[in-house]
Amino acid sequence: MSANSPKSLPVVNAGANADIVVDMVAPETPGSHSAIWRIQAPDGTFFGPDLPISINVPELPTDTPEPTPTFTATPTLTPIPTATRTPTATRPPLNVQQISEQITIPQNNTENRTVNCPSGSIVVSGGFSHQLGVRVWQSMKHGNGWRVYATNNHTSSRTITITATCLFNSGGASDQTITTENANPNDFTLINTTCPAGSIVTGGGWKIGENSPIQIFHSSRSGNGWQIEVNNPTSNRPEINIYAICLSGVSGRTTQEESLNNIVPPNETADVEKLCPSGTFVTGGGFNMDLALDLYNSSIFQNGWVISVRNPTGEERRLDTFAICYSP
Repeated sequence: MSANSPKSLPVVNAGANADIVVDMVAPETPGSHSAIWRIQAPDGTFFGPDLPISINVPELPTDTPEPTPTFTATPTLTPIPTATRTPTATRPPLNVQQISEQITIPQNNTENRTVNCPSGSIVVSGGFSHQLGVRVWQSMKHGNGWRVYATNNHTSSRTITITATCLFNSGGASDQTITTENANPNDFTLINTTCPAGSIVTGGGWKIGENSPIQIFHSSRSGNGWQIEVNNPTSNRPEINIYAICLSGVSGRTTQEESLNNIVPPNETADVEKLCPSGTFVTGGGFNMDLALDLYNSSIFQNGWVISVRNPTGEERRLDTFAICYSP
């Protein structure tokens, strides 16, 4: 029908419509006439539905000669737009892994080690596990890892395992806040530190001094921050540092799950774990224990946290374990 073909079409955004106009001339031959149009990609591929056009050219009476009319059909062809799916980038699922490294500390020596989180993950807390006779006096975030300082007071070499708790695929970042105070002489001292607005606490740490007899017996989440409590049996006032690990650039929140009032039998060791609820991810943990207990393990257990202690006394002692759980 004397139409221009091919005919260039306008650029149409995904999900939008456009009118396509093709000028055609009706044939002089009476009767029904039809054509089918297709849309063609630049590489020659046809796509989309058939675009049919049908017209009827009437037969003129023969007894009254008249000029043969010419009908110019200008049909409007409205193709059904082909849906264009825009690919959506999917982030790999969140997960938490504990990265560990074991070192040996000679007798009467102090060692430190930083265990770094792998590329693509961020450190959200850390911990340790060691043989009896070792005293951990600093446990804190360092760079994108976890650093532990420990002294071996045993008569032979002892091992310690340092652990970093690493959060993968969160899209966020972690930082560390610090508060420093002097311990009260011959008394208990409770110290707090808080994460900045817009971030959420995922764990905590401390520094209580290499040669100090100070004992830490409480370490847990406090609001959107961290708290520790120590006992100072001396008349000195040494500095104590507390750290809160703060996760920013993500949605969601953290909660503290608790396993309270667990009994540690006399002259025995005990492990107390607390798991995070389904759909959440463990990011850290803490404890609250009677003063006489010796802490030798604070680390991830499955999707929760475990605290291990030794009771060197002849009486029952109490232990609480806390797990910090992230809900995206």
